Amino acid sequence: MIDLWNRLLDRVQQAHMNTVSLYIPWDFHEPEEGVFDFDGHLDADHDGKADYPSRDLKTFLHMVESRGIRYAMIRPGPYINAEWGPVGFGAVPLWFLQNHPDALAVTQTPGKAKTAAFYNADYRAHVQKWFQALYQTVLKDFVGPGKLGVFLQIDNETNYFWDSLYERDYSDASIARYRLWLSGKYHSIAELNHIYGTALNAFSEVIPPRQAGDGAIKSTQWHYDWFEFHDVEIKDYYQFLRSAWKLAGLPDSQVLFTSCDSFNAANSGLLPRLDFREQAGASLTTMNIYPKTVGQLPFPSLDTPMKAAHDAMLIASSHEQFFGSLGQWVMTSETVGGWFPPVAITLNTRQHSYGSLMGSGVKAQTIYYFHEGWNWSGLEQNDTELHFAAPLDKDMNPTPGYTLLQSFGQAIDSGLGRRMMATVNSPSAVLIAHDSSAQYPIPGVTDALNAASTDSAALFGAFREAGVVAEVKFLDTLEATDLSKRYRLVVYSYPGYLSLHTQEVLSQFVKNGGMVALFGTASSSLPVSDLVRYFPVNPVSLWNTAQYVYDPTVPAALQAIRSLLKDSGVTIPIHVKTADSSPYVHVWTRLSTDGGSSLLFVENFAASSRTLQLTFDNGIALPQSFQALHRWGPLPNRFAAVPGSLSGGIELPVSSDAVDVWEILPAK
Repeated sequence: MIDLWNRLLDRVQQAHMNTVSLYIPWDFHEPEEGVFDFDGHLDADHDGKADYPSRDLKTFLHMVESRGIRYAMIRPGPYINAEWGPVGFGAVPLWFLQNHPDALAVTQTPGKAKTAAFYNADYRAHVQKWFQALYQTVLKDFVGPGKLGVFLQIDNETNYFWDSLYERDYSDASIARYRLWLSGKYHSIAELNHIYGTALNAFSEVIPPRQAGDGAIKSTQWHYDWFEFHDVEIKDYYQFLRSAWKLAGLPDSQVLFTSCDSFNAANSGLLPRLDFREQAGASLTTMNIYPKTVGQLPFPSLDTPMKAAHDAMLIASSHEQFFGSLGQWVMTSETVGGWFPPVAITLNTRQHSYGSLMGSGVKAQTIYYFHEGWNWSGLEQNDTELHFAAPLDKDMNPTPGYTLLQSFGQAIDSGLGRRMMATVNSPSAVLIAHDSSAQYPIPGVTDALNAASTDSAALFGAFREAGVVAEVKFLDTLEATDLSKRYRLVVYSYPGYLSLHTQEVLSQFVKNGGMVALFGTASSSLPVSDLVRYFPVNPVSLWNTAQYVYDPTVPAALQAIRSLLKDSGVTIPIHVKTADSSPYVHVWTRLSTDGGSSLLFVENFAASSRTLQLTFDNGIALPQSFQALHRWGPLPNRFAAVPGSLSGGIELPVSSDAVDVWEILPAK
C-alpha cells in the first residue's frame, strides 16, 4: 500500500501538479456504529490482520505533506454520489440505513437506491458525530494557516441524487415540511387558493405533484413550488453542514468550503441554485466538467463542445456577484480524466477540456479520476476493479492521458500559468443572461433545464464563433442600470416564463436603448419591437451537441448572429477566416493586467489542421506590435513562434481538433 501511494505521488509531482483531491468515505472509516478507523489498524473479523490498511488516512496525508505538495481538497461527504457505496449511491453507512429506516427518503419506484433524507434529525446527529471524529482525530492536524487542507468540500453533488423530483421524497415527514413551507410562502390558504385556482380548506390538504403531467391541481405554480421547496431544503442542509463543522471544532476561517456542482440535471431534476449556495455564504461553487459521456465515435470528440467554457464563465460571474473578491478564483472539482467503458475518451476530448477551461478563466483543474484502482464492496477481499481510462492505471503506470497532462503541467510551469494568473477575460458588450429562479422544468412550457444549460451554452458558442465572447451572468443581483452601463445586447435562452425581477430588468434595459434577444417561445411580457427580438426556432440548437460539426446550417446561423450583433451596435473584435472557408473554429483573447503578454486562444473543432487569417479591430486592448506568438498545443508539447503585427493581421497554423494557446509578447 505504501509503495503504491509513493508511486502515485511520484506521478503527481512528475505531472507538475500541486494539489491532491481525496474522498474520505464515511462508511469506510466508520464500518460499525461508533467504531472509527483512521489509522488502518482495525481487525473487525479478528483474523490477526488489519482489515484495510488503506484506511490509514493520517499516513497518506503526511506523505503528501512530505512531498511538498501544497494543497489538498478534502472531500468527506457525508454524501458521495456514484463513486462509492455498496448499497445504491453515497457513503452513508449501511448500518445507519438499516438502524434508521425512518431516515430514508421515500421513492415512488420500488428498488430505487436507499438514501437518507437531508432534513432527518437522526441523520444529522450521526453526520455531526462523523465530522467530530474526523476533525478531532485527523483533520485538525492538517488544516489551518500554512497547512495542507485548504479546501473542504461541504458535500458532493447535492442535487437529490441525480434523480427526478417526481421520484422523491414522498415520506410523511417530507410532505409535512412541504406543507409547512407552503404556509410560510403564502401565509394563508386563501392566497394559495388564489394562485392555484383551488378551494382547499387548509395547507394539510395540499398534495405534492407525482409526475410531470400531473394535473390534479391545474396550476403550473404547483409544480414550480415542488421544485423550489427541494432547493430550499438543500439550502437549509448546507447551512446545517457548515454549523456541524463549526461544532466539530473547525474554525470557518481555516478552510475554504467548496461545493461540487454540475450545471446539468436529470429529467425533471434540479440545476444548482448558485444564489442559494453562494449568496447564503455556504460554499464557493466548484464545477464538474465531463464534455463526453455518450457515444464511441472519436469525432467529434465532444458531446457538448460549448459547455465547459459557458459553465466556467457562469461560475466566475457568480463568484463575482456573490463573493466579490473571489470573483477571479474559479476551479473545477472534477475535470474529465477518463470515462467508463465503452465510451471512448480521446486525447482530443481531454485537451479541448483543459485548454478551453483555462481560456475561460479557470485557475485550477482537478483531474478526475486521476488513477484507477479498486471499488470497495463492503466485504473484505471482495472488491471490484475500476475501469475509467484514467491517466494512471491501477498500478499507477502512465497511460497516454497522463502524458498529455504532463505536457499541460510543463507548459504551465514554463510560464503559461503565470500569464494566466495575470490576464483577464476581455470585456464584452454582449451578455448571456441567466435567472436562478427560472431553472425549474415546469410542465407545459419550454424545458427550462435545457434552456439554461445546453441551449444557453450553444448560444455562447455561436457568439464566440461569430467573433464575440459573451459574458454569462445571473440577473439575480443586477439592475437595468448595471446592464445599460456594460452591454448593448442581452441574450436569454428563454425557459418559457420570466420571473418578475427578470421581466422588470429586461423591460427597463430596452427602455434605456439596449437590445434583448430571446431564443424560445415569445413572451407577452416583452412585446416584439426593434429592440426586442424573438427566435422561436433557435438557429444554433445543435451547436452544443455532437452534431455541431456535421450541421450544414452553421454558416447561416453565424450570419444570423452577426446580423444581430450589427443591429445592436456591437463591434466584433476579432475577424477570422479559414483557408478552407469552413467554420467550427473559435478565437478569443485574455488581456494582460500587468503590462506583460496577453493570451490568444484558438479552439478548432474540425478534425483537420488548417490555417487562419486573423484581423483585429483597432479598439481591442492588445499591443499592436509584438515579438512573437508562442504556442502550447496538443501532443507533443510544442512551442512555436510566429512574428508579425496585429495591426496588419496575422496568419496562424491551427492544430486539428484541439485548443492552441498563443502568448502575445509585446515588442521590446
